[in-house]
Amino acid sequence: MTHRTALPGILALFVAAFYASATPDPVTETAAITAQTLRGHLESLPTERSLRGDEADLEGLERTAALIERALTELGCEVQTQPVIWAPRMRPEGDEPVRSVESRNIWVDLPGTDLPDEVLVIAAHYDAVDGTPGADDNGTGVAVALELARVLRSTPLRRTVRVLFPTAEEVGLVGARRYVEEIAAPAIDRGDERIVGMISLEMLGYFSDEPGSQTAPVKGLPPAIRVPDKGDFIAVVGILPHLAFHGPLVTQMQQAEPGLKIVSTGLLPAPTRDLSRSDHAAFWAIGVPAVMLTDTANFRNPHYHQPTDTIETLDFDRLTMVANAVAHAVRALAEPASPDDLETEP
Repeated sequence: MTHRTALPGILALFVAAFYASATPDPVTETAAITAQTLRGHLESLPTERSLRGDEADLEGLERTAALIERALTELGCEVQTQPVIWAPRMRPEGDEPVRSVESRNIWVDLPGTDLPDEVLVIAAHYDAVDGTPGADDNGTGVAVALELARVLRSTPLRRTVRVLFPTAEEVGLVGARRYVEEIAAPAIDRGDERIVGMISLEMLGYFSDEPGSQTAPVKGLPPAIRVPDKGDFIAVVGILPHLAFHGPLVTQMQQAEPGLKIVSTGLLPAPTRDLSRSDHAAFWAIGVPAVMLTDTANFRNPHYHQPTDTIETLDFDRLTMVANAVAHAVRALAEPASPDDLETEP
């Protein structure tokens, strides 16, 4: 997750928060997502993969991209990529030229059966901050996205599901902005597709049941809007104009995993800077309904952007619940196809 200092607006996230609830609906189709499969993805990720880092980081970033592409190809998906060139704004010392770095956005489409032009985007950035292994930020998002591609691939859906892995999130959402500017917005303008919603998977695996483990920038709020003081929930960050997308997503997640505590925000009339700290903000900019799923980053996780952001700090039981909840919700929103929607051999 991109870091910003001075976060007074983040209060809005929590002031608007409410615990989502829904009638439990037991599901079994997502049982293939396990803690073991998620851990396997995380253990395979290079622990150096920053655009701001040294040669080891750049090599690690390339190996990460290749790993994602290989995993998607092995699922039988057609991998698409988009080059992204980034250079730091600050000039180096002396006469050394500014070094530009090229990486790439990666995505696959799971085509819809009878509404293929209606697209639901799931995104997880794969770059990290230099000096941190990035297990939570954002190895957890990458692991869940890879598993979603795997399990959703087996179920025909009416709408297209696009699983997107943006690069360069940690240097200003560069990859997602380029994707929106060069790929998504032109397709929408041409009438080739309509993005019905976007889900940004951003830090999903750090939880704590300790009192005081969840913080907020302002203390002493009234009980009705007080920030939960335990970091034992996943936050779903949205805005009021997109409630028609946000609300059913949360309801479906809760139905799939009744034991997963969800704090949902969707009551703000417009985005604030501090709600815009991940790739969903690029989609908000063109009016696409979008949400960020997050464990709230530095408001909970003491290892955020630190060398200690390792696999050992993650709660795999609850991470697995999050993955299964999202898989079920995406299936519901993309709508399982009926037999009549499927092509049959003559």
